[in-house]
Amino acid sequence: MNAEVAITVAQEYLAGHPSPGPDYEWVVTAPIRHCEGWAFNYQVRCITGLPQDEWHAFGGAPAFIVQEDASVRELGWDELPL
Repeated sequence: MNAEVAITVAQEYLAGHPSPGPDYEWVVTAPIRHCEGWAFNYQVRCITGLPQDEWHAFGGAPAFIVQEDASVRELGWDELPL
C-alpha cells in the first residue's frame, strides 16, 4: 500500500470516528511509514477560531495505523514510530 491510498483510508476512518468535542474536528496528519503499514497521529483542529493555546486537551490513543490490508487499528504509546 502506498501513502496516497493510506491517506484515503485514514480520511474515511476519521470521518466515521466520533468528533472529540462539538468545537473540534479530526485532521489527517502526514503518514509515517511503519512496519505494518502507515501510521497517523491523532490530531484535532478547533473550528470556532479559538487560539490554539486555549484548545481543550484530549486523552486516548496517540495514533492509529492503516495496515497493509487497509484495516485500521489504534497504536499504543509503546508502538509509536519515533
